Amino acid sequence: MPTHTKVDVAIVGAGMGSGVLALLAAARGRRVAVLDRHADGPRDPVRGEILQPNGLRILDRLGLLDGLPAGEVSRTQRFHFHQIGGPRLVTIDYGVLREPYNYTLIARPSTVMAPLRRRLAETPGIEVRWGCEVVGLVRDGGRVAGVEVVSNGMRRRIEAAVVVGGDGAASPVRTALGIRSRIHAYRDGYLTLILPRPPGFGPDGRYYVGRREILGVFPLGADSVYLFYLWPAGDRPRLEAAGLDAFKARLTAIDPAIAPALEALSGWDQVGWMPCVKVVPRAWVADGAVLIGDAAHALNPHVAQGRNQALEDAVALDAVLASCFEVGNFSRRALALYERLRRPRAIVLQRLGDEMAFFWNTGNPLIGWIRNRVFAAMERDEPLRRKMLALVAGLSDRPYSVWDRVRALAGI
Repeated sequence: MPTHTKVDVAIVGAGMGSGVLALLAAARGRRVAVLDRHADGPRDPVRGEILQPNGLRILDRLGLLDGLPAGEVSRTQRFHFHQIGGPRLVTIDYGVLREPYNYTLIARPSTVMAPLRRRLAETPGIEVRWGCEVVGLVRDGGRVAGVEVVSNGMRRRIEAAVVVGGDGAASPVRTALGIRSRIHAYRDGYLTLILPRPPGFGPDGRYYVGRREILGVFPLGADSVYLFYLWPAGDRPRLEAAGLDAFKARLTAIDPAIAPALEALSGWDQVGWMPCVKVVPRAWVADGAVLIGDAAHALNPHVAQGRNQALEDAVALDAVLASCFEVGNFSRRALALYERLRRPRAIVLQRLGDEMAFFWNTGNPLIGWIRNRVFAAMERDEPLRRKMLALVAGLSDRPYSVWDRVRALAGI
């Protein structure tokens, strides 16, 4: 790599939103550099992930769903919510949505990213550079005009008309821009496992809620299931001190049907960790720079919209950048349209995530009782159920109104 190069768009971070933005920009004839700090290539988390209808629509438009191996993904329509030790509370059925995106796709992140990475490698005008760590911004007066990176021990300069920070919740680009942010680490995260699919496990997802306890069990392709279990952040030593058998016994007590799958769990190295973080920057754009994905709006995973919102960011930003390139204006004011388009949806989802964390994760018996009654009310009230489904599916940005909340609490 030369010590000084010039591109139209420099994208920091090689995640899904970054990759889709690169494809869209290249389709308009732009030269794109995708820069990632990991020298040994992609580092996808070992867990399951949900693609919602809004994300599926974008990937399908780019022809990226066709490359997914059928045996490694699950098309899931129904999710059953149960009270731990009690009855089923509500079933959320994506099958009521309009075809063809009336389902979710559950897969490993590496499975979903594989066809995107192949497309990036094949597309003229795109160069993905691994092992490029951003150490500073190139500035022209007050405007960002590129990035300084270290690669193979050498400092290099990449000039660009616009720099895109798609580099995660801890975004070095956001830090380098001096954008102040509220970063909230939720008190709980999730232990994650991928295990062999137990006999008779159907196509539906299962979700169990209790007192400061949540277990999710989702199908993951033909041969696996994805499990996630709520656990206090920073408290893993207590979990491991109790022993693997105690952990397996607790999960089996919640859902006895997963006992055969847990026989394959033989060590703590099989148990991953998914932290829960919310990021609220004061701004998403600066002169010559813009943030996307978790760098702009990390969400609580309860809303299951993380990568899906990054995809929405990519589509919206591509349209705004097209106008910026037409007039040669990459000022904060010119880029602000992207933030105006996208921030309201992020605010709605972040508020929803906070509400879900408060009610779903609670150890308070009264709050837990209210949560369960609201779930039961949703089961009886189809309009309420559909409104929540549309929000989580990424098809609406209309949260529950005051009247909706009154109806949801009517069973109390």
